[in-house]
Amino acid sequence: MAIPGVRHTLKGDEFDIPIIVYRASLHNVRLPTLILGNGFDGSQEEMLHANGFVALERGYNVITYEGPGFIAEWEKVVTPLIDYLQTLDFIDAKRVRLLGYSIGGFLCARAACFEHRIAAVMCIDGVFDVFEAFSNIPPPDARVHLEQEDERKFDSVIEGIASHATNLRWAIGQLKWSFMAPPYQAFRTVREISLKGISDQIECPVLIGDAEDDQFFKG
Repeated sequence: MAIPGVRHTLKGDEFDIPIIVYRASLHNVRLPTLILGNGFDGSQEEMLHANGFVALERGYNVITYEGPGFIAEWEKVVTPLIDYLQTLDFIDAKRVRLLGYSIGGFLCARAACFEHRIAAVMCIDGVFDVFEAFSNIPPPDARVHLEQEDERKFDSVIEGIASHATNLRWAIGQLKWSFMAPPYQAFRTVREISLKGISDQIECPVLIGDAEDDQFFKG
């Protein structure tokens, strides 16, 4: 890259926030900035290729970042990042946009409910309720035990099916790693992660993506 990215580590309330800053220009001018965040299983480096290069080509600074794992209160990640960007003399603080990829579509919308210095939000996808989005992961044989709140049977059945189903094995493995909990407990945590009752607190424009053939979040 003509202007290499620079890594920093910001301090949240209870965790570190790794970021990479990519400048569109080294000239002394304040430019609009696009913050890029991933979701369930992606990395911040991936976001440079997914969305970052095209933004840099159009004169936007680009910031990628990581959170502390999957938490509902994503404003605790984004607000320290916005605080930091306001100290940089090459960023126009009034033109900072936030893009979330995959489940990151929920995360950036959640952050915008409470962090009102964001100029616009792009939810790619538009995930409103994370439990609803995750509800297609368990096959019917396991889902019935989730609905019945039978933790032992749910974990046993879904782990058994995952042992010979590659996609499910990946999803359940990632779920356990992300939430540091067995499948049933992870799903119980996810049940509370939603924009219900708070979405009207978003004050900035929102672009919602809805891929025609989306594998996980169709509709």
